[in-house]
Amino acid sequence: RKAGEEWLVRSTMATSHLVDVYENKVGVVGLTSLSNLQYCVVIDPVIDGVQRRGTRQLRKGEASFFLQPGEALENGIQRVEVLAEDEAVLVTAREAFVD
Repeated sequence: RKAGEEWLVRSTMATSHLVDVYENKVGVVGLTSLSNLQYCVVIDPVIDGVQRRGTRQLRKGEASFFLQPGEALENGIQRVEVLAEDEAVLVTAREAFVD
């Protein structure tokens, strides 16, 4: 590993971990869990092992995941808008995209 590099040690990788003399424990990361009526937007997501700085990724429930080093949630966990037959939601595009 390179000096300053961060990584997660999960129970799927090892049942225990002793912090080596060449490592520092930065903190403990909790599991993020989404129900089927929740979603979140991850800022600077890690996709296929590569951090995509300046991008955002939509994650929808039901799902559970650990935020990777450098990732953050934009506005936390959000609830899905469930619309009645006589309701509509007005939205605006934040950036160009194709439907």
